[in-house]
Amino acid sequence: MGRSIIVDRGFWKNPDIQDFTFKEKFVYLYLITNESVTTSGIYPMSVKTIANECGFKDHDEVIGAMNSLVKNKKILWDKNKQLVFVKNAFKHNKGGRGDLLYRGIHNDREKYDSEELWAEWNKIHGKRVKELKDSGANYTKGKVKTTKELDPAFQQELKDIAEYWNTVVCKDTDISLIQKITAERRIKVLDRIEEGMKWKDIFDMVKQSDYLCGRSEKKFLVTFDWVFWNDTNWRRVAEGNYSQNKKYNYNYKEGQLFYKTDWLKLPAEVRKLYETVDVDAQKDGKLVKAIKITKVKY
Repeated sequence: MGRSIIVDRGFWKNPDIQDFTFKEKFVYLYLITNESVTTSGIYPMSVKTIANECGFKDHDEVIGAMNSLVKNKKILWDKNKQLVFVKNAFKHNKGGRGDLLYRGIHNDREKYDSEELWAEWNKIHGKRVKELKDSGANYTKGKVKTTKELDPAFQQELKDIAEYWNTVVCKDTDISLIQKITAERRIKVLDRIEEGMKWKDIFDMVKQSDYLCGRSEKKFLVTFDWVFWNDTNWRRVAEGNYSQNKKYNYNYKEGQLFYKTDWLKLPAEVRKLYETVDVDAQKDGKLVKAIKITKVKY
């Protein structure tokens, strides 16, 4: 026996659907109550399935009702992928633990890929997702953790990461391209960013390392997953452990001072890992130009 879905008794008198035809109301009721309905309200649905389960003999009747629901902003319909987004399904899903609701949304995003539908979903329900997290729901490490995964800006950042890896890091090397940032990769990337990783700086340092690019005698070849796998690998890159010049200690701290001439001798990829200010310092009884680290970026 399937799970229950509660429909308000005032459904048929809802002013939002008063002007709908009976067929449009029937299809809409089916879309919010059928067994395929998901936590997010985004799920696969075909015209054939609706016609068979609702008893329509003419598929054009279903298509007409669906188009009307789209026009009246009750649903979005990705015809190519046969996905439907029932806009108020998540809004009326008021029961259950916040973490389970959030996990359901995460799983739906994994299964049903449609940028158009999810962009609209974020506009409508983004605030409530934040409330689920802020209400005290806890998410275990390595699984769904924050609303950032549903943030369109983060989705764009993932695309930028993949593009930079493939077009810059992999160019003229034997490093493998990535085809997709999978669910596991996305979680790893999110973990690293939350730790303070500046991925573009790390990628640039990887690109400049003979060891990581397979140009050394050891023939080690870095992978995308190696960089993001844990909180150790990227930090070792940031600290210069894989740079050609090993005579420097790159693990500098906030407040540390350098004579400017010494600072400029450090590799550029190391200097850009720190925010600094120009100061004066004593050297052999004289004031000289110096550099003070004000912030560690990684």
